[in-house]
Amino acid sequence: MNPDEVMYEARARLAEAGLDAEFEDDSFTLGWRGASVRLRAVYVPQLTLSAVESGPSFDADRTLFVSGYVNAKTADALRRRGLQYVDSSGNMNLLNGEWLINIQGRKAAPRIRPERYSSENMFSPRRAQVVFALLTWPELMDAPLRDLSAASGVSLGLAHSTFFALKENHRMWPANPDGRQRLIDAWAAAFPSGLAPSLAIRGFRAEKFDMFFGDDIEVSGEAAHSAGLRANRATVYVGELDDTLIMANRWRSDGPQNLFVRKKFWLAPWQSDLSGARDAPPLIVYGDLVASDDPRLQEAAARLRTEL
Repeated sequence: MNPDEVMYEARARLAEAGLDAEFEDDSFTLGWRGASVRLRAVYVPQLTLSAVESGPSFDADRTLFVSGYVNAKTADALRRRGLQYVDSSGNMNLLNGEWLINIQGRKAAPRIRPERYSSENMFSPRRAQVVFALLTWPELMDAPLRDLSAASGVSLGLAHSTFFALKENHRMWPANPDGRQRLIDAWAAAFPSGLAPSLAIRGFRAEKFDMFFGDDIEVSGEAAHSAGLRANRATVYVGELDDTLIMANRWRSDGPQNLFVRKKFWLAPWQSDLSGARDAPPLIVYGDLVASDDPRLQEAAARLRTEL
């Protein structure tokens, strides 16, 4: 694992031990029962007592050494020296005026070969949700991974693995302008056969597409206002499809289907609750437009693409 992954795993293990653990600006802030302490996090690939003592000077009370794995012999030496550490397996020694936590004997986790980028694994339906969230809300690249998990509707583990697999592929890292554009094109190309069908709920017959009723409905494709088209069909995304929503919009089950309901998987971060129907995020609208062979929709997609 690289240093970023080790820090993430260390934070997760600290949380499992019952601590409120936050990592920011190369420091861990740990809290327990109303007491808190901020410790400078020092990553050491091979953590041994000699490596610590031969390195830069440090304040033992304010330093937390972090490593992939600390064996039992080293753990005992660090503990007797009064040093604080944590590893990716959950072995740790923490000293504070309010607490003492010492966990030893956990085995090293099996080393998993990191996934390499490919269109097959990066844009599988659930991973595509993570990529979508990073493209739609770029601030998530610097936020805690739990925020990325919540925004994309996937587990914390999948958000973590997708984020770091994507980060390894510098050509498509969204923080880089060129990488962002390549990632948008690759995401949109995979959307029609990957993520889109995985979200399908049900099709209906609708009489109009200029107005929708419901607090949790987002409109996409040619019916989105941002498309600027007179719609002949619509795709909408909802959190839950129930009879109230169906009746309010007068969607019918008989006749040819021209309205398609999909699952809304995303949750916009740092945003107050919105009421009423609205356009889906621009990347979703673009994905639905570019998936069609209709020249009108292709032209609308080209216009929207310049804004992404």
